[in-house]
Amino acid sequence: MRIFQETGKPPNVVNLARKTPATCALVVRHLDRPGVLASVLDAISAAKINVQEMENVIFEGAEAAVARLNLEGIPRRPLLNWSAPRIRTSWS
Repeated sequence: MRIFQETGKPPNVVNLARKTPATCALVVRHLDRPGVLASVLDAISAAKINVQEMENVIFEGAEAAVARLNLEGIPRRPLLNWSAPRIRTSWS
């Protein structure tokens, strides 16, 4: 548990994927508030796109964050233009 807390990576795991079917990454800068990231994931789910990997990094002061989501499929323009209040998306 200590190693995971310090590094964010589970120790002694032998079956992690070296490569996933993800074809693109979506980077979302958002406020660090309950439900904000869930709204982003709901929109991705509604578009029938699977999230292969994700990471959420909190900025100093814990007011904002950036989420990196590796997606199994390329979102269509309506999803990329979608934003809930206080969410800005950028494509990378």
